[in-house]
Amino acid sequence: MRFEKYRHTDGLRRWELLFEGFYLVLLKEDAPKSYANQLLAFDGYDSLVWSLSPHTEQDLDHIANIWIKDGCLYAGSYSDYSLKVEHKTGEVIAAKFTK
Repeated sequence: MRFEKYRHTDGLRRWELLFEGFYLVLLKEDAPKSYANQLLAFDGYDSLVWSLSPHTEQDLDHIANIWIKDGCLYAGSYSDYSLKVEHKTGEVIAAKFTK
């Protein structure tokens, strides 16, 4: 299953947030493996714009949460990394180990 459209995530969304015109979605753990650990960003027209994988390649690592601070998007991973993310492209601007 490919998550190319926002509606493809129906029933599999664990969490979502609308930020600056982008729907940011974290899927449930039982979603297909290649997507269950990522943060997905969909535009207002329902298309997948970018996805963010965890900072490490560990099997159990996943994007666990996101937050907005001072107008910037951040994502936290299970492996204790905080990622500052450019919300339009999904590019990681900064990564910091926080444990």
